[in-house]
Amino acid sequence: MKILFISEYFPTDQYLDVHGGMEMRTYYVAKLLSYKHQVWVITSRLESKSKNKQINGINVIYAGITRSYSYIGSIGARIIFSISAIYLGLFTEFDLVEGSGLLGWFPAYILGILKKKKKVIIVADVSENYLTGFLKYMISRFEKFIFKVSWNKIICISNTIKNYLTIYGIQEKSIETIYCGIDDKISNLSKKTNEKFNIVCVSRLVPYKRVLDLVKAVHLLSQKYPQIKLEIIGDGEEYKNIYDYINKYKLKNNIRLLGFIKKHQEVMDYIKRAYIFCLPSIVEGFGIVTIESLAQGVPVILADLPIHHEITENKGVIFFDPKNYIDLADKLENVWEDEILYKKLRTQGHEVSKQYTWQKTANKTGKLYEYLCSN
Repeated sequence: MKILFISEYFPTDQYLDVHGGMEMRTYYVAKLLSYKHQVWVITSRLESKSKNKQINGINVIYAGITRSYSYIGSIGARIIFSISAIYLGLFTEFDLVEGSGLLGWFPAYILGILKKKKKVIIVADVSENYLTGFLKYMISRFEKFIFKVSWNKIICISNTIKNYLTIYGIQEKSIETIYCGIDDKISNLSKKTNEKFNIVCVSRLVPYKRVLDLVKAVHLLSQKYPQIKLEIIGDGEEYKNIYDYINKYKLKNNIRLLGFIKKHQEVMDYIKRAYIFCLPSIVEGFGIVTIESLAQGVPVILADLPIHHEITENKGVIFFDPKNYIDLADKLENVWEDEILYKKLRTQGHEVSKQYTWQKTANKTGKLYEYLCSN
C-alpha cells in the first residue's frame, strides 16, 4: 500500500522538533507504517535550504515557500503551501491520502478526487473551541463544509472530538476514533528524588492554553512556599504577557520561561525531573504530553474538561475549575501536602498510560487503511 500524508508541519530531523500533537502523530504513524508500506509526507518548507529527504525512513517532500512556524497568521504562505501540496501530490503515486489539520484537509480532498484514490482526514479539534470573532465564523463554516464532503473515513483522536462532529450532522458510521499514543520507551515509575515544589508545563503559549493562570497560581503559592519552582516549555503569542507578569511581580527566582525546546527527549527529561505536571488549557483534543507525564510517574493537574476525564479515566490526575487560578493553587497545595495521595496518583497514572502507545495507533490506522484500499 502506498500512503501519502499531508501535514502542514512535520519534524525537520530525528530529534522530533514538534510544536503540536498532530505533528507527533503524523511522524509516528508514518514511521511505523513505513516498515510495511511505502510512505510519503508532504509538509511545509521551514528551512531555507530544505530539500526532499528521508527522516527515519520517511520520505519527506517540502511544499510552498520557505517560512517560519506560525500557529495563526501567514495566510498567504499557508495558501501557497496548500496549492503546492496539491501540485506535488499529483506527481506522487499513492493508494490513499491522509490530511491532518486545516491546511492538510483541502489538498487531501482535491488529490483524492483528481486521482480517484481513497481519502481520509484526521480531526484533532474544531475551531469553535479556540478561535474568536470573524476568524472563528469563517473557519468554522469551512470546517463544517469540509467535514461533510465525501471522505472515505474521518478519524478523530478522541470521542470528545467525535461528539462535536456528530453535533455538526456527521454520521457516526463515517467516523473512527483512534487515540494518539506515546513512545513506550519513556515509561518509568522509578522512585522520585525531585524537589517537592517543582512544577513543569509544556504548552503552546496561546490564550486558550491559559498558562498565565498557572503563573498566577504559582505567584499566589510563592508567598507560602518561597521555594516553589515552575518551568514553562513552549512559545507563542502569550509569551510577552507571561514574561511581563513575571517581571512585574519579581518571580524570576520561581518561574523560568524555557521557550521552544528542539529535542523532544530534552522535554521528556524536564518532565521526568518534575514533581507535578500542570496543563491549565481549556481546549484539548487529546493531550499527548499529559500521557507522557503519567508514563514517567508524574501526576498531572488539569482543567476539568470532558477530554481530560476521557483519556485519564480519572486516574493519576487532579482536576481544577477551568480559568480559576485560586482553585488551581489549592489543588497544587493539596497534592504537595498529601504524600499518600501523591503516591496513589503516581501508580494509577502510570498504569493508565500503558494503554496509549504509538504502535497501537499505527496498527489501528494501518488496518483501517488496508480495509479501505481493498474495498
